[in-house]
Amino acid sequence: HPGVAANGLKVQGTVISENGKPAGSVTVVLLKILMQQKPTITPVGQVTTDQNGRFNIAVEPFEGNVFFRITAGSGSSMIGSEPFRLSAEAPVKEVELTMVKPISGLQHLKFKKQLLVFEPREESLQVTEVIYFSNDTDRVIETGESPFIKQIVEDAYDLQFFSRQSRFQGKREGNTIRFDLATPPGNHQLLF
Repeated sequence: HPGVAANGLKVQGTVISENGKPAGSVTVVLLKILMQQKPTITPVGQVTTDQNGRFNIAVEPFEGNVFFRITAGSGSSMIGSEPFRLSAEAPVKEVELTMVKPISGLQHLKFKKQLLVFEPREESLQVTEVIYFSNDTDRVIETGESPFIKQIVEDAYDLQFFSRQSRFQGKREGNTIRFDLATPPGNHQLLF
């Protein structure tokens, strides 16, 4: 049975759709968070819910100070559980996640501060801009029809976006950059 590891540790549960019914064919990912000087987050399992919204992921033995977290997503809806532990005493974790529709609109994001880093190059000046912002709601916020527009100098060239997440899409349009954002809860930064 693929859902049970040799040590009997597993995470199982149900994903409920926005309309309160079981959500089938939703991708569920188990993340392992190893707490150390610099915490590392590693995906350690991925399954798809059945037609009853159920999922079951076996957990391989682990060492160290470890938490786990479940995320579930379909289309633009994403939801994540609170971090939890697994142990020989509590080998099975039951998680229920309810999908929520994203909120639309830039006004729901809080833009905090901006940082400019200048590095002289032989023929030019490299400028790295960092914009810090946060989503203080419990849902994904999408910019939708109102993208985040950033003015840049017209003769800027060799523009690069540092994006670890596909949810932040940057596109240059003349002397502006248009950012289409799908922002999960928490603190974020845009670098370019």
